[in-house]
Amino acid sequence: MSFSSSPNTAALSQQGSVVKAKDLLDFVFVTRPASGCKEGEEHKKLMYFWPKKETVDYQVQTIGFAEAVVKFTVSFAAGDEQPVSSDDDSSFRHVNTAKQLHIYFEVENDEYLLGFGLNRARAAENGYTLHASSLRTVLNTAYKMFRLFFGSFSKLFASDETGEGTALKDRLDYFFTRYLGTLRLQQMPIIDLYSGVDFMSLDNINFLKIETLIAQVCEVFPQVKRVMFLYQDRLLWYTVPKADVVVLYRYLTQNLLPMSLRAELQPETQKRSTNPHHHGKFITGPPHMDSSSLLSSMSDVSSKEQQLPVVHLSDDNGDLVPYHLIVYRALNATICLFAPVDEHQVTSEFFRNLDALLGPRLTAVASMVGDSFIANSTNSSALLKKDIDFHYVYYNPSSLSLKTTFGDSAVDTAKIPLVPSAIYRLVCDLADELETGEHFGDVLAKTDSDWWVAAKKANDRVLFLIFPQRSSGLTEVHDEVRRFTKNHFDGIFFNE
Repeated sequence: MSFSSSPNTAALSQQGSVVKAKDLLDFVFVTRPASGCKEGEEHKKLMYFWPKKETVDYQVQTIGFAEAVVKFTVSFAAGDEQPVSSDDDSSFRHVNTAKQLHIYFEVENDEYLLGFGLNRARAAENGYTLHASSLRTVLNTAYKMFRLFFGSFSKLFASDETGEGTALKDRLDYFFTRYLGTLRLQQMPIIDLYSGVDFMSLDNINFLKIETLIAQVCEVFPQVKRVMFLYQDRLLWYTVPKADVVVLYRYLTQNLLPMSLRAELQPETQKRSTNPHHHGKFITGPPHMDSSSLLSSMSDVSSKEQQLPVVHLSDDNGDLVPYHLIVYRALNATICLFAPVDEHQVTSEFFRNLDALLGPRLTAVASMVGDSFIANSTNSSALLKKDIDFHYVYYNPSSLSLKTTFGDSAVDTAKIPLVPSAIYRLVCDLADELETGEHFGDVLAKTDSDWWVAAKKANDRVLFLIFPQRSSGLTEVHDEVRRFTKNHFDGIFFNE
């Protein structure tokens, strides 16, 4: 497991679209309240605390305040403080102080408490809008990312016979040391709030070819139980549990694939394919398919584990099951295969046969998808550039689809003025209003600076349109909203 800032993230940072989380964070902690219950042993509750330079007294005081808040609000939490995610075993609290915003998150039957505090002054200096609901999702995603690679806190704690949770503490330190350094917060907070997936639409013929390829892989290699298929950074197909899709997608598109692409650009790692119909290679697995590479990568357990990441996916009962993550890429297409660890069927012969099948087949499919993608993106980009001089955010919680102009290189937003911080706050407030039990909603607001914000909700799908300074009246802006939804979200019903 490793984390790094992807090229896309770095570009966004230069454009002011993201903020480094470490620039805003005052503290991050993971605590187990059941440990260190005796007076004088409160420090034993600490499983992780950042920054490490803080005194033990400060750390204990911080987690003690968090535990007190949780206990005090427990009788009220069932009503208003519902988690953003669908996790039934998680609950959130947020606390506003004069200098900080605290987010607390209970997990695993409330046995563990995660939290972080963000500095208000530094947030203002960076032009970042503190929005509790969005930051809840950020903390939840951090927990899910840890769980993806290491499993549950409870299992790790129980693996230590001393009862001090040494294994859990080591894993938390290993994870957060890397994760916090790469964590970025979106300047538009609702992008983090919805934390969805960018899906790619495809014509029926090419989609059927992808389905056929995946079916063939699963038939020939029965040890493959789950599959994800991406083209560039967009998801086309998945059979992994819905609860794990977002965090897997984020890891693949922001960490694993960008790192592999950077490695491919190094001269010493470049190898030209001798077969024009076979451009495939393993991203996780044997670096090359020659016999020596296969033998060295599969000769011992430690090498095998380095080559094949193990991820923990949810089963039908919500329990975590470890899988080998096998990632194979040809041209711009990436297929991710998940094989249960306990089946012991991922061998050198498996890799050789898989490469023989996927190499030419995935290369051909990627080429056809690429042709279709270029044609569709050319048409859609021309349409977008013709009539879009504003920002939008669309999210469908049922499909987890997230579409937005923020950070989308395919949309020309150069002519759109920078969004003022007041607009970010207004959008966050409207998002909170739409997060009620109502399935439909429609709001159109004008600010003192003549910016307009439209917010729509239908069957839990939400759409925000952010128009820069306009002298138009209510009727003209409303008509523009209707035109946009008709042109770009045809077939998606929004209440009029």
